Amino acid sequence: MNEKALIIMKMEKHIEAIKSFNDNKFEKSIFLHYHSISYSYSKNKLFYKTIFKNHRFVLSTILVIEFFTSSPPLLAEVKRKFMLLEMLSDNTVSNFLTFLKVSRRIKTRTLNDDHRKQSFVVTDKGLNETLNLIKTMVIPLDYLSPELSLKTRVEESNSLNDFFHNYSAIINNGLFDFECAANIDIFILKDAGHMILLNLYCNVEKKPHGNIVSVSLAEISAKCGVSRSHIKRIITEAELAGLLLFSMKKKEILLLPPFFRMTEEYMAYYFSKVLIGFDVEL
Repeated sequence: MNEKALIIMKMEKHIEAIKSFNDNKFEKSIFLHYHSISYSYSKNKLFYKTIFKNHRFVLSTILVIEFFTSSPPLLAEVKRKFMLLEMLSDNTVSNFLTFLKVSRRIKTRTLNDDHRKQSFVVTDKGLNETLNLIKTMVIPLDYLSPELSLKTRVEESNSLNDFFHNYSAIINNGLFDFECAANIDIFILKDAGHMILLNLYCNVEKKPHGNIVSVSLAEISAKCGVSRSHIKRIITEAELAGLLLFSMKKKEILLLPPFFRMTEEYMAYYFSKVLIGFDVEL
């Protein structure tokens, strides 16, 4: 069995296990992730809304993997690997890497033996943010299966190095898409998409006429650091896809069963990738 087939088999096994928990444990684990990531997000909305657009998230992941798995890690190699995916333009990739440099998340230097090439390091700032992001997944996974003890493992000195060596198999085999969750691109290909999705899913009141989002567009806008018009465009697109109903008159969002199925498929896949990074079984 080749590596890709093996990783797919492991992820499918993880997803099945995640969905099989009783007493709404999977749903509760999503809430735990939401509350954990909301704290980090509130401290740095610009950064998180920028990387929570899936194409940039993949680019950031490739960069961190290159840092931990190559010597020396080269920016040109990060760009080359990402451009093969045909997700973003060359100019957009360059702008994002510049953003990481200007915001002091990476440092670059010219190689002594080849002045055309730049190596890079991920700074402590970048590594701490990466670690904090992983921790928002550790909390719900330890809730689902306490014997994993991921909270302890993630504090070990070599945890990021080990995690991204394992996680590289997902990127190298093109398993970073969320095709299993129909229509998820409506959210995750937009700025702050991951957080907008979670804010809808995790703020619901069960009323006689259905599952109603209990926070306003203005509140979601403030939490996610994006404009109301940005959120309205996503809501409109989601309504056309049959995921929800939006009443402009009542200013009310009613979430439909396909929305919950999509979100849970997405989060199960999301959790499974983290389990691959830690090389553990549920």
